[in-house]
Amino acid sequence: MITIIVIIIIIVAVIVVVVVVVIVVVVVVVVVVVLVLVVVIIIIVVVKKKKEEEEEEKKKKKKKKKKKKKKKKKKKKKKKIWH
Repeated sequence: MITIIVIIIIIVAVIVVVVVVVIVVVVVVVVVVVLVLVVVIIIIVVVKKKKEEEEEEKKKKKKKKKKKKKKKKKKKKKKKIWH
């Protein structure tokens, strides 16, 4: 009787250990996946901000280029007519 009880206790202990290990592994995997997603989202946000900044700089440069300097008109000299 004692050996049967001991065997049952050992089997239950092994099952409990396996279940705990599986739960810990699942939790670790979920945490790692969440962290990876957070990092990817942060990278995407940073890249979008950089692109927006570059577009703004390009727009500013274009606006600056559109402004043309006014050219000074040369006065035409009147030809003297000799009679």
